Amino acid sequence: PDALNIPCAMEGDCLCKRKVLSDEIEKSSNVLECERLLHAKNNMLGLRSHVTLPLRFGSRVLGIMNLVGTADVLFSEDDLRVLNSIGNQIGIAIERCRMHEHLEELVNEKTSRLRESELWFRTIFNSQQDAVFVLTTDQRIINANKVAEKMLGYSIDKVKNLSTEIFHVDHE
Repeated sequence: PDALNIPCAMEGDCLCKRKVLSDEIEKSSNVLECERLLHAKNNMLGLRSHVTLPLRFGSRVLGIMNLVGTADVLFSEDDLRVLNSIGNQIGIAIERCRMHEHLEELVNEKTSRLRESELWFRTIFNSQQDAVFVLTTDQRIINANKVAEKMLGYSIDKVKNLSTEIFHVDHE
């Protein structure tokens, strides 16, 4: 209702939130007389009660969802069990979103560090005055600096994956 869309109407912790955070409300519960709904001015469209759904992940409270209704509409124990399961699923979804966001931050951080490391390597690798080759364990060329390319007379693309045997000269 419009009465709850005014500034300050939802500021501070309501009784429901305080009870959830202090573990007085552990599962979905009917709240017959909500302090915010009771103190709201103007037309509240008959809304005076709600069910509070703690949104949890494990033992942590991630949030609260309130489903508002009229004072004469209460949820049954079966409804509360279903709503509690929904609240738990929402809590899991929220935590997955948080973990996904955290993983994205980690990937971005690691990617940035990897780019810096790659730039550092490239700078040192290409600033050497000597020919430098990067080889596989079976002695195949996978990279070479500019001096090495000049020494060979070929670009790295021409000698890539060739064996170092190309350096052996038959003196006969």
